[in-house]
Amino acid sequence: MRKWIIAGLVIGAPFCGYSLVRIAREGLADAAPIDLLAVVVGVLALFVTMLAWWDSASNDREGRTQGWAAELAHRVEQIESSQFRRLVGGDTPRINVRFAQQTTQTRSGAARYGAGRLKERAEGDGAAETAPSIADFYRSLKPCRLLITGPPGSGKTVMATELLLALIEDRQPQDRVPVLIPLAGWNTDHSLEYWISRHLRAAYGLSLKRAERLVDAGLVLPILDGLDEMDPIGPDGHPQSAPPRAGKAIEALNQLQAGREAAPLVITCRSVHYKRLRNPRLLDTVRIDIEPLTPQTARRYLAERAIDIRRWQPLLDALERPQGSLASSLTTPWRLTLLATVFARSGNLSEFLSLRSPAARDSYLLARLIPVAAELFPNPHAYRPDAIHRWLALLATYASSATSSSHRSTCHELELSHLTPLAGSWRVRITDALLAAATSLIVLPLIVYSPYPNTTVTISMVMSLVSVGFALQPHPIAIFADWQLPPRLQKPWAALARALTAMVLIPLPLGAFGMFAAARTYYYAPAADRPPYLEIAQEKVLFTTSASLAVMLILELGVGLALMRRHMIVTVYLSTRLPFRLGRFMKWACSSGLLRVSGGAYQFRHREFQQWLVNHPETTRR
Repeated sequence: MRKWIIAGLVIGAPFCGYSLVRIAREGLADAAPIDLLAVVVGVLALFVTMLAWWDSASNDREGRTQGWAAELAHRVEQIESSQFRRLVGGDTPRINVRFAQQTTQTRSGAARYGAGRLKERAEGDGAAETAPSIADFYRSLKPCRLLITGPPGSGKTVMATELLLALIEDRQPQDRVPVLIPLAGWNTDHSLEYWISRHLRAAYGLSLKRAERLVDAGLVLPILDGLDEMDPIGPDGHPQSAPPRAGKAIEALNQLQAGREAAPLVITCRSVHYKRLRNPRLLDTVRIDIEPLTPQTARRYLAERAIDIRRWQPLLDALERPQGSLASSLTTPWRLTLLATVFARSGNLSEFLSLRSPAARDSYLLARLIPVAAELFPNPHAYRPDAIHRWLALLATYASSATSSSHRSTCHELELSHLTPLAGSWRVRITDALLAAATSLIVLPLIVYSPYPNTTVTISMVMSLVSVGFALQPHPIAIFADWQLPPRLQKPWAALARALTAMVLIPLPLGAFGMFAAARTYYYAPAADRPPYLEIAQEKVLFTTSASLAVMLILELGVGLALMRRHMIVTVYLSTRLPFRLGRFMKWACSSGLLRVSGGAYQFRHREFQQWLVNHPETTRR
């Protein structure tokens, strides 16, 4: 509705204002008919604008906002449900991990329970009847602020996703919509509300206005994943005691308010990272820590996943010895899920059982994850395991390097639009600038046929310099981050269609303005020297149309299609090191559980898997 209001003002105000000035100067009796017609058109446009404004103001804004929240909840549920299935190994059984509330030295929230579990008690899981699920535990908090900690691979993200889906399942229209957001992508120079609204647009395709309205109305529950991923490990190999970005994030989170209480939120962090934090600490927040898995829980889960129980029997028997090295190494859901995935259909369990150290077992499983994924999941493009390993190792090395975090300040995320350093930053930027400059040649016919070629050339040169300067930026898309379109309109064909539409529609009103200028010139010219009207109209319309079309061509091809052009350049330069259709490969890697999508970026399924690829860039053969 606001777009129509702005359009009415843009059309009505100039026509009406200009003509009223002319009428006031010359008198109503001597006023030209074209001026009177312009006043009528302008008044009608302003009248329609006022009606549109009145209709917009009288609408039920609260009802519309709740409708947007319901639409967001539906999109979140669709996306996170598919992600959740991949997180738990592509199967329905979930490991019912337990957690316990931890005492803190700072001001904490109040919890009704002291412990709980991931989901409702299943038959034979040994959980106490009074232990609540993570959703029931969260609902009992006052204020509803929860910190989930645990060792690497303990299932913090899985627990956060389980909580998200449970809250959406029982959500009422006035309730907040839980949204899982990776903390690594937060530029702490901006507010949390600013960042969340941009994430909603990038991840779920909401318009920026709707996203901001939902955040301002308090209808978004941020589930912030990975406080430990905001800063790199210290030089001593241990987490920093005063991480700069995580510290700024905690200070901002402590200041969030919802009425007279602290605003609801959920955060995940590795235990060792949070314990080493000195100041600041999260306030008014209940902290829970995920407990290690018991051998009985591990054995029950593997028995549920097993297709051929006889093949798994030696391993299940080994887990019956709680003091054995195998039981002590399968204490996290990540390792247990990895084991179940690698040996889902085939594999030598005896060879795995012969390994004695946890590090050897981890390396054995990770080395077989990619070949198993290529075999276990649909692979319509016939990606070879050795090629998959090589491509993912290159991306893992890039994601772990400091140079990849120059824009987003994170070393754990991959964005296809930010792979410029991997292809050679200046090589890509110079090529991009040359292509942007080449668009100036497209307007040569417009300059030739323009009645005022010098003016058209000047305008075209200025626009060309703008597009070249835009192309030389390391991240040109980030410059106008607030103007970005939803992801569905950033696809190549959609961007091309948008550019063509703009080049056709925008010159039309300017051509109409040229006709109006021609009528003015024709009417006020002396009768003896008055040229034919068609000649005047042709000159004015041709100039306004050609100049506006030249501007739109240069801006749309140089700036509007910058994302598509930059992506094509990077793809060509990386075609010898990565698959040519990199986006298609990344989607397949997500569907096979090797990667996961987080907003507009990709992440490796687990940080241990990413680090293993960095340490093993070549395929391990046994």
